[in-house]
Amino acid sequence: MSKMKRTLLVSCAIILLCMTIIVGVTYSLFTDRVSVRNHLKAGNLNIELWRTNLDYSVLNTESGYMDDVNVSTPVNFTSPTSENVFGLKADEDVYIVPGSYFDADMEIRNSGNVAFTYTFSIVLNGAANDLSDQLYVTVLDENGNEVSGMSLSGYKNQAKVFEGQMDGDVKTKKFSIKVEFLDDVKENADLKEGETPMNNNKTMSQGVDFDFILEAVQATTKN
Repeated sequence: MSKMKRTLLVSCAIILLCMTIIVGVTYSLFTDRVSVRNHLKAGNLNIELWRTNLDYSVLNTESGYMDDVNVSTPVNFTSPTSENVFGLKADEDVYIVPGSYFDADMEIRNSGNVAFTYTFSIVLNGAANDLSDQLYVTVLDENGNEVSGMSLSGYKNQAKVFEGQMDGDVKTKKFSIKVEFLDDVKENADLKEGETPMNNNKTMSQGVDFDFILEAVQATTKN
């Protein structure tokens, strides 16, 4: 073997050895790794509107007199139902006369875990008429204190009746709503000079349509 060939072989061997050392050094550096599995879950803001009791008096079309009725079975109005808060179905003809009333015990229920502020409003759909003038709406809080009292006509523009706040661990707030068909005999007996007498006859065959609206927004600070 010539001197030049030996020199080339030695050079190649040295190059291969250097490459092996470099590769070995590359894969012998210190390494470390930390892995943390995280999870997040959103809370729930869920409100429900329940009627827990209902007393009412409506016209019995067979006898011509009024019937007093009590309904103690709780009803959840959070999802659409076949009846309204006053126990009347959309396709059901129920008639009221002077002296009729509907008295409903209600509950706002917190079925979630997020604190929220809430607003309860009433809105009269369509124009006011004589019947809405003579239907008086009274709203009481859970202590029996009146928080609103006026004729249904006063709600022709959506009117806030009351508002409040519920912590995440507070599950119920009670209130009640009473709607009375005022009797012109009683109301006119207390008229002051210059006031216009009420006339129930103007309301005959009239109807009204109105909504209860409960709205909630997440609360970020405690009152």
